[in-house]
Amino acid sequence: MAREPLAGTMQTEQRVICHLTGGLGNQLFQYANAFAVARRNNAELILDTRDLKTGPDSRRDLLAHFALSARIAAHDELPPHCNERLRCLAWRHLGRPPQFIRERGLGVNGRTLTLGAGCYLHGYFQSERYFAACSDLIRTELQAQPGTS
Repeated sequence: MAREPLAGTMQTEQRVICHLTGGLGNQLFQYANAFAVARRNNAELILDTRDLKTGPDSRRDLLAHFALSARIAAHDELPPHCNERLRCLAWRHLGRPPQFIRERGLGVNGRTLTLGAGCYLHGYFQSERYFAACSDLIRTELQAQPGTS
């Protein structure tokens, strides 16, 4: 990742938060979808990497090989993690910002194509339809950084 976390730089309504999970292929689809939502809304894109593995087989740095415009979220910018069950339930079911958006099943979720900013995206979003309108920009972001292999 290109930038370090900066706590409290924007209000929640001006952000799109992308929950990253899985291997590189999953992370690329998640990033591309969130990038498209942020771009449509002129919002900042930040990445929630809390669920990526740590240790010798870490998946945390898989996207670090690319010159992404998004940054990793600081802990205080994120909603409660789901391992904090009561806080997470309160956030999701009481409508606290950012709005929780979970991908529903396989295929394209039409609601995601018209989302505004101020959302937390959770899912795999494995369809080019989510980001087709800005695929050229995404390809630019996904150019390997010099010195990476």
